[in-house]
Amino acid sequence: MQPKCNPKGRGVVDEALALAELQDFAAKLKRAGELWSPFGGSPASDAMYDAVRAEIHKSLQLVKEIASEYDKELAGRIDHGVNYGSGHVAAIAATNELIGILESAEKRAAILGTQGPKLAAANMHPWVWGAAAQLWDDGHHREAVSKAASAIFDVYLPDKVQMSKGTKAEAMIGQAFSGATPFLNIPGFATPGQDHTNAYDGASNLGLACSKLVRNLATHNVTAPGDEDELLEELAMLSRFARIVDSSTV
Repeated sequence: MQPKCNPKGRGVVDEALALAELQDFAAKLKRAGELWSPFGGSPASDAMYDAVRAEIHKSLQLVKEIASEYDKELAGRIDHGVNYGSGHVAAIAATNELIGILESAEKRAAILGTQGPKLAAANMHPWVWGAAAQLWDDGHHREAVSKAASAIFDVYLPDKVQMSKGTKAEAMIGQAFSGATPFLNIPGFATPGQDHTNAYDGASNLGLACSKLVRNLATHNVTAPGDEDELLEELAMLSRFARIVDSSTV
C-alpha cells in the first residue's frame, strides 16, 4: 500500500497505519452504539459506555486529520456523528466510507498508476520549513517562499560565513564556496579533484540560483499568484542549499 501525498505539504499519509487507526476507531464506535441506551443502562454498562466514549474522543482528532486528507466532508460527518447528535450510526458510516477508500488504495494504484515519491515539506531543512510553515499552511505560498529565502540570506548564511547582515548574496556565496581556499568545507569533498570542483561549483551555482531566481523574484512579486507545485519546488531548492551550508564546517 503506497503512502498518499499530503496536499498541504506536511508529509505523506501512511495508508496502512491510517487504515489500522480507522478500523480501531470504527470498532470503538460500534461498541459505544451497543452499550448506549436511550433509557439508561445499568451502572456497569453506563461506566463501560463512558470509558469507550473517552477512548473515541482520544482518537477523534487524529481520525479527523486523516479524513481531511481524503475528503473534508467525511471528516465533518465523523465529527458531527460523535459530538453533535447524529449518533454512532452516522459516524460509523462515514468512517467505513473512509476505510473503503484506503482499502482500495492498491487497486487504485494498479488502475491509475503509481505517482512516485512526493516532496514532503515538513522534511525540508528547518531553516526553510521553520520560516515557511505557517504562511504555507495559511495558503500564502509565495510569501512563504520569500520568508524562507530571507531567512537563509539575511540570517543564516551571513552568520555562517561571518559576514555582516545585508551583505550581497553573491559576496557571501563567493566567500563560502569560491576561490582556492573556500571559507566553508563541504563534508565528503576534502580531496582536490573533479568531485571537489563539482561540489563547490555546484553549491555556488545553486546558491546564486536560490538568490536570484527564488529570493529576488519571490520578494519583488510576493503578491503575485504562483503555481503551488512550482513554489514547492522553490522551497526544495532553498532546502538543498540550506542543508549544504548548514552541514559545512568552517
